[in-house]
Amino acid sequence: MTNNYDLADPAALAAVQLRRRLRALAAGQTEAFDLLYYQFGAGSALGATIGHAANRLPYLAVLLADVAWTHGEHAAHEGSLPPPAPEAEAVKRVFRFHASVKRRTIMNPEQRTAVVAYLDALLLEVASCLELDEQAPSATLGREARRFMGDFREVRQAAAAL
Repeated sequence: MTNNYDLADPAALAAVQLRRRLRALAAGQTEAFDLLYYQFGAGSALGATIGHAANRLPYLAVLLADVAWTHGEHAAHEGSLPPPAPEAEAVKRVFRFHASVKRRTIMNPEQRTAVVAYLDALLLEVASCLELDEQAPSATLGREARRFMGDFREVRQAAAAL
C-alpha cells in the first residue's frame, strides 16, 4: 500500500478503505448467512438468494482491489485480513451451529438484532461501491453491487419483520 496518502489517488484510497471494511465484515458472513439460511429454509426464495451469495463479498473485494490497482495503488491485492468488524463479532457471538440444515431453526431476538445490524452495515458499504463504479475498469463492480443490494434489501426486510 502507498505510504504517502497525500499523493495517492482519491479513488484508490476509497477503494482500499472500502475493501478493508468489506473484508472485515466478511469475517461474520458465514455465521450471519447461516442464521438467515436456517431461519428461512433451503426451499424458500430467500434461502436460495442467501445460498447463492456466499462468494459475492469476496468478489466485491477483488473488484475494489482492481479499482485501486488501476488508480495506482499496486498493493491493493495484498492478502492480510483486517480485524473483524464489530458487526461481524456480534454475529459470531450469537451464532449457534445447527447439526441439520434441513430442519428450520428460528432466530432468537438477540440473533435477529445482530443479523439485521450486520445486514445494515453490509448494505451501507456495498452501496458505497456504487460511488466508485465510474472509476472501475469495467461495469462489473456496479452491476454486482446493485445485485447484492437488491437481494439483501429483501433479505434484510424479511429478517427485520420476524
